[in-house]
Amino acid sequence: MLPPEYLSKVRNWPINNTSKMATVFTLSASGNIGDGGAVQMIFFDSGEMQYRTNWGEPAKYNKWHGLPLTAQVIQQHIDSIQPPFNDLNELYDNTMICYSYDLDKLQNSPINSSTDSSGMVITSGSAIGYGTTQIILTVGGHVYWRFKWYDGKSWIPWLSSNDNEKIIYKDQIIAEYKDLHKIQNNKSVTYAITPEDFKTVTNRPTDNPLTVTTFNGTNNKADSTGQVQLAVDANGQMFYSINWDNRWTTWAKVQTEKQINNDLTSIALFQKIGIIGDSYASGELAIDKYTDHYNMSWGQIMARRNGATAINFSRGGQTTRGWLTDQERGLGLLKSTPAQDLYILALGINDYGKLGQSYLGSLDDIGTNNDTFYGNYSKIIQSIKDKAPNSKIVISTLSQTGQLPNMFSNAIKNIAQHFEVPCLELNSDPFFTSDFYLNHLHGGHPTGPAYAGMAKAYERLIETAMITDLSYFENYENTLETDGSSDLDRIKKMSD
Repeated sequence: MLPPEYLSKVRNWPINNTSKMATVFTLSASGNIGDGGAVQMIFFDSGEMQYRTNWGEPAKYNKWHGLPLTAQVIQQHIDSIQPPFNDLNELYDNTMICYSYDLDKLQNSPINSSTDSSGMVITSGSAIGYGTTQIILTVGGHVYWRFKWYDGKSWIPWLSSNDNEKIIYKDQIIAEYKDLHKIQNNKSVTYAITPEDFKTVTNRPTDNPLTVTTFNGTNNKADSTGQVQLAVDANGQMFYSINWDNRWTTWAKVQTEKQINNDLTSIALFQKIGIIGDSYASGELAIDKYTDHYNMSWGQIMARRNGATAINFSRGGQTTRGWLTDQERGLGLLKSTPAQDLYILALGINDYGKLGQSYLGSLDDIGTNNDTFYGNYSKIIQSIKDKAPNSKIVISTLSQTGQLPNMFSNAIKNIAQHFEVPCLELNSDPFFTSDFYLNHLHGGHPTGPAYAGMAKAYERLIETAMITDLSYFENYENTLETDGSSDLDRIKKMSD
């Protein structure tokens, strides 16, 4: 133990602050100071501890290291800051140093402004010198980082100025912003434009406006080696693309927790499915004179995927008004067929397209005889409840967008909330906003491959609802009789 006045005379002392006293232990299996394998530990009167090891031939002590993180405040100006704290390259691993002044004047500092000259430097790494990372947090709110700087790694600003953040409006899509892969390194760009305007931008992962950030391990704005781009669109979907040797990878979608959760359950819970809808629910092909191909509808494809059966209570051109008087494919068919386990409601396209805004009505029409979208859709739901009180119901919004379609989608959400049934927001699934779906319709209708994609999208949406609206589905079959005897009959038929 040494008093403070002698500490400045001791060589290889680990700290800059000479006002502390300390106890030093040197441990070794050999009494020879030149032998390797020695460990030194130093305990300060503040309770802090550091250590270093002596290895090699000839043996040599490496730097002092904190355990696990040594924090220290340097309140001197540059002329009084002693090594190693005057050089960011020499700071000990696993330390957190707070500089009150002159952070910009330290050797190897990235700070170039005296108005941002105080902050915190965090240095983390292993005792053998690999994997060292350094982060600077300044009082001005700027962040800098570097990795293994002794190999020549330069400081990288983390979106630390307004130049690195840009909001693009319709009249600002200049050359750099017409191609996502041309955006400068370490820059974040938000496209505050419509989906239609965003289609003029190339190398985009989706037609939805988004925010894209380009990362690179250098300050060179144009360096293309090791670029990574992350993009998050208006629906919260994330994508990434990587560039090596001037070759960008195809955009890949980041699977969200919500999507991962779809693996927790399965629509195969339901054996019989009913689909109430229009041409989009009927597999209608515009290239075939607008003919309904029920076997190709997304409902039938989804049923086949899961070993279930399906009934299409739907036809091309159908509205909520027309469904209530349709004996062949509407309410008449619903009343004449056995109850289904799950009913999927997908009406509204022709309601806004043919009947218009004047037909919409309001929440007050629910449960009345009023001939409005609200009134008639509520009659459809009530007819299902009367027919199949133990069945489950889900209702879907429209994939079409625009002022009028959005009004009808909002009405569907209100109706679902009133009846306390899950609402499937179609455009929350990336399929319905994909180029594959939006730009490959014929005559305003999907084709076979698109209907197959819709089947998988509806399946994902319903399985998500089974998780997010778990309480609604948990009592499924609670009130039904046991199927024990019928199951034995099924097994007997299999054996015959």
